[in-house]
Amino acid sequence: MCIVYLLAIALVLAFVSGAMELFGEKVTLKIIGALVLFWLITSFGYIVIPIVIPVAIISLIVLRKGAKKTGFWYFIYKGVPSTNKKDTEMILNEIININSPVIIDTNIWMDEDLVGFWTDLYNQCSTKHIQIVVPSSAYDEILRLKKESFDKIKRLRAQIAFVRIKLFSDCGLLNIHNIKKVRNPYAYADPDIINLCMYICNEKNGSCSLITNDKDLIVRTRHVLGINVEEEMKCRILSVVPTFYAKKRRYIGWVVGCPSL
Repeated sequence: MCIVYLLAIALVLAFVSGAMELFGEKVTLKIIGALVLFWLITSFGYIVIPIVIPVAIISLIVLRKGAKKTGFWYFIYKGVPSTNKKDTEMILNEIININSPVIIDTNIWMDEDLVGFWTDLYNQCSTKHIQIVVPSSAYDEILRLKKESFDKIKRLRAQIAFVRIKLFSDCGLLNIHNIKKVRNPYAYADPDIINLCMYICNEKNGSCSLITNDKDLIVRTRHVLGINVEEEMKCRILSVVPTFYAKKRRYIGWVVGCPSL
């Protein structure tokens, strides 16, 4: 009987945890859920357990299906994560702007856990007819890893990135900045990303958004452009993070018409 109790508690807590990834206020609802569950089991265990277990299982299935739909991802801006799906969508809607280019680093293109991010970004860009920007060196770097890397995982991730790039290109939603006729086999994207941000913010006196999970690139960009660049809204630097369920559900290939790899 003790094992049954523990199983019921584990299932309900898993449900509560997943729900909070979707709606926020995680800690509060975990505590409330645990207290309610404890009370129900201690008071009406013989009635509750046969009901709780199937309900918890069904809820988990619904949440995991929701992972495909909502993407389970969020932004981190200046060290602060977006708290729920609504805030995340609001930030994405703000940065997709025809007068403010979005520059995306290599590591975001290659992240197999960011299926939801790429789906939402594709939908926003196709709705607003906005192109995202990738320096030619980032594209060449991805091609180099795809063709030449001895690391099997890196080759797979580069293949995923290439499929994403091709889809955006096919749909007219991609601007490969300063692309050359021949691939550079020694391409390294970071300096070109910083130079592109400097060109947009300083020479053209415009604004842009940089999306990267490279902590070193974040620090360098801030200091090269000026530490207050984000306060002036000249260059907004964001990271993108998948949640627990996105990591549990790895996809080879991604949605929106993209073929499986």
